Amino acid sequence: MAWSDTWDKTDKEGNIVKEGKYQAEISIIIMNTGEVDTEDFNTIIEFEL
Repeated sequence: MAWSDTWDKTDKEGNIVKEGKYQAEISIIIMNTGEVDTEDFNTIIEFEL
């Protein structure tokens, strides 16, 4: 599986964010009737602007 995204460096209100350290939490929602360990589909990445 591959995935990519871009961010325009704005917050939820549309304001440009300041330089600093940030975290992004990524969760993939699975539509599956079988046994799946959802921990495999969550991650947190840290980055700095």
